[in-house]
Amino acid sequence: MFRVFTCLMALLLIADSALAEQNFESAEDIEKWMDNYHINPQPQTLPPAIKYLSSSGVLDNNSAKPPVFGFLASAFQNYPDEKAGWIQNLDSLNEKHLDVIVYGLWFADLDNTQEWIDPILDKHPGLKEKLAHLLKTSPTPLLEIPLIQGPWVLDALWGGFFASGASPPVRRIISTLVWLDAKDSRRKMLIGGAAKWSLQSNARQHPKVMKICEEELKVQPKEIADHLRDIIESAKKQK
Repeated sequence: MFRVFTCLMALLLIADSALAEQNFESAEDIEKWMDNYHINPQPQTLPPAIKYLSSSGVLDNNSAKPPVFGFLASAFQNYPDEKAGWIQNLDSLNEKHLDVIVYGLWFADLDNTQEWIDPILDKHPGLKEKLAHLLKTSPTPLLEIPLIQGPWVLDALWGGFFASGASPPVRRIISTLVWLDAKDSRRKMLIGGAAKWSLQSNARQHPKVMKICEEELKVQPKEIADHLRDIIESAKKQK
């Protein structure tokens, strides 16, 4: 079963160049694809991967959606020429799963977000009603989603990282480590704990994440660096 990043990111760092030429047939295929995309981006594989997540029922689980729309947000931003083709290709998704496309566009930091979203919502009134709360606000870049909203934001940021390999999403996650000491806020401590777990797991498995953590260790204030040092040391021992 597909696992969201901050709940269980036990993915194998195994290159599989054949995935670009084959259909996705299992959750393991998807995990492997998303796990390795930042190492070897293959934009043409994005539509079949999202279609599998829909047809297999993975996207019936709302907790599985944040890493997916975070991934899409980064992909929409990094591959603007592919965006129209992807959206057209994915228009056949089950309507209840199309919210990952809308959220991906919403958090992609585009100049014309509404122009991309309106045709989708006009074609799917049920989806428009479901996302009415979203339309009362303004599009928000992935990196600017308030972290206090919950661990799902961390999942979305990990999705953004795995689509690009860029360091800003990981740095944003690292910033929540200061909340591990927020004794006055159980919510902040929960988010900080989820961030610590996910950073340790991903630093153990992904050299790029470990490199980012080591670079940040040199510049973060003590209240974050102390936790980050523990994460790096634990990840290396586990590795």
